Amino acid sequence: MNILPKKKWHVRTKENVAREQRDEENARLEAEKEQERILKAESESRLALLRQQASSKYHGEPATHSFQHINLFSDLENKTHNKGAFEEKADEQKNWEIKV
Repeated sequence: MNILPKKKWHVRTKENVAREQRDEENARLEAEKEQERILKAESESRLALLRQQASSKYHGEPATHSFQHINLFSDLENKTHNKGAFEEKADEQKNWEIKV
């Protein structure tokens, strides 16, 4: 007996295949709309923050988010090195000059 294609809940009937394709397309479109909405919200948030920083900069008000520069090479710029290493290097240089 081949009664399965006559059942309404059967997965491979033409109506169910068409309904599934339609539902998948609707889900894809909704996901795209949601992604666009998220991107627009993030963009508006960044723009508002930049506008606030720019207006506070021109009006003399302190900005709410103050980012400070972190100098990772301040010891090199200030010439504060390991003094023991310099002494060792100078001793090696003297020994080399004596040998040569």
